[in-house]
Amino acid sequence: LSRLRTYGGPGQNRNIRVSLSEDATALRMQGNGWRRLPVNYTITPDTMLSLEFRSSAEGEIHAIGFDQNNQISGSDRQNSFQLFGVQDWGIDDFAVEMASKGWQKVEIPVGDYFTGSMRYLTFANDHDVANPTAVSEFRNIQLFEAPMGMDSATNKANAQSLEGGMTKALETLTLAPSNL
Repeated sequence: LSRLRTYGGPGQNRNIRVSLSEDATALRMQGNGWRRLPVNYTITPDTMLSLEFRSSAEGEIHAIGFDQNNQISGSDRQNSFQLFGVQDWGIDDFAVEMASKGWQKVEIPVGDYFTGSMRYLTFANDHDVANPTAVSEFRNIQLFEAPMGMDSATNKANAQSLEGGMTKALETLTLAPSNL
């Protein structure tokens, strides 16, 4: 995949440590930072986003979302799914309770909330304090089309991976380690 890069300007990327798992299927962010990954994906009414998330230290915003213009603005709230955190940001219908529960699977019917062309998949680990300690971990990220009424096996057979093109099976996002 294309490179994972900073997002949101210098104020959103202070004291951030970003790492990938050895197999490049898990992203860990600690501190205060936002990242973006080019995906060039058209969100349809049938688009689903599936992932696992965990956090061992709460910040203001722990979110995953989509962006068109590589800038964080107030309107981007409607394209972000807040998974955890104390600040009101984005769609919080999929927020998880982190009381020692470890990895939690989150399935988001993105197309129920918005549609259109998106250039980036975004990750937020926002903790705007002098010594940010927030942690966000995302793994097994899958973006695919799941038409209503189709069973899981059919959805997987029709899945489109973030790599582009049609695939025969649902693929997991692999993050490139360059430019973290």
